[in-house]
Amino acid sequence: MVADAQASREAAAYLACVLQDLHQPMNDRLPQFAAPAASQSVLDRVLHTLGGRRFTHLSRSQAQPYLERMRSLLKADMDAGRPLHFCYDLGPGYHASVEADFTGLRFAPSLGELLALRQIHAFGREVAPVYAPGVRFSLVIDDLCAWVTNDVELIDTARYLKQFTALVGAVGMQDRVSVLAESALEDARVYRRAFERTPQLTKALAVSPAEQDNVSRFVGRACSTAQAADHLARYQRALVVSDHLLGAHLGGVRLTQRTTAQSLGFRCFPGSDVRLQSGEVDLLLASGAHPRPVLITHRHHALYRRWPVEMDALPPNWPLPTGSAQVAALAVC
Repeated sequence: MVADAQASREAAAYLACVLQDLHQPMNDRLPQFAAPAASQSVLDRVLHTLGGRRFTHLSRSQAQPYLERMRSLLKADMDAGRPLHFCYDLGPGYHASVEADFTGLRFAPSLGELLALRQIHAFGREVAPVYAPGVRFSLVIDDLCAWVTNDVELIDTARYLKQFTALVGAVGMQDRVSVLAESALEDARVYRRAFERTPQLTKALAVSPAEQDNVSRFVGRACSTAQAADHLARYQRALVVSDHLLGAHLGGVRLTQRTTAQSLGFRCFPGSDVRLQSGEVDLLLASGAHPRPVLITHRHHALYRRWPVEMDALPPNWPLPTGSAQVAALAVC
C-alpha cells in the first residue's frame, strides 16, 4: 500500500499534469489550411485521429463503419467553414451510488468530468493543425429521462448542470464546449406528457440480479425485482421520447462513452471503456506504478481504501469544488 503522504504527492503531480494539458493552447502549431480540392484528405485525417486508441476503445477496423457514417455531417461543417460539431452523451446529471446499500447519489461533477474535458481538448489540438476552425462539443445530459425513469428530481440535477457549466468555464473551454441538458430543450411537463403517451412494453421484463443492482444504484435505494422491472420499463419508454426530442435539436455527430449500435464510443479518459455516471472516478495509486484513473462502482467499492486529496496538495487554481470527495486517491487494501 502506498503511504498517504507519498500518495498525496503522486496524486498532486498527476493532477497538475491534467491542468497543464488543459491549458495547452490550441494554436501553438502551424495550421495547415486546406484548399477545397484537399478537403477530403483533411476529413480523412480527422476521422483517422478520432478512430485512434487515444479516443476510442475500438480497433480501427471496428471503428471504420462508425467513422464512415459521420462523413456527411462533418463534410457539411467543413464546407460551411464552421467547427466540427460533436454531441457527446455524458449521462443523466448525477453519479450512481457506489455504496453497498445503494445510497448516496452524487449531484456534482468530479475528476471524471475533468478528464473528459481533457480528452476533448486533446482531440481539438489534434484537429486544429489540419482544420483551422477546430471542433465544438455539446455535452448532452439526459436529465428528463432520469426524472421520469428514476424519480431523480430536476432541482438536484440542476445543481450538477450549474457546476459542470462552471467547470467548463474554469478551464477556459466555454468557447468550444457547452453543457446541454434535455430540460433546456423541452419543457418538463411536455416531456412528461409525451412519456405518458408512449405505450408500455407488452411483455413484462425479466430482471436479472445484475440488472436489479444496476437499477438500484441509479435510483439510490435497494429495489425489489418488481420495482427494478418498473424502472426498466420506464427507461425503455423514456428512450423513445428522448431520442425523438434530441433528434429534433441536435445536428452534430453523436458520440457516447461506450459504443452503441448507432454511435462511436469516445473515451472519457485514455484506456477507459466506461460510463462516468456509473460510479466515481478516482486515482488508483499502488507501489511501483504511476497513478491512473479508474472508475469505482458499488461492485468493487469495498476492495479499496479511499481518501480525499487534501486541498493544500492540489495544484493552484484547481477548478473543482473545495471539499473532499470531489477528488479521491485510491489504494488497494
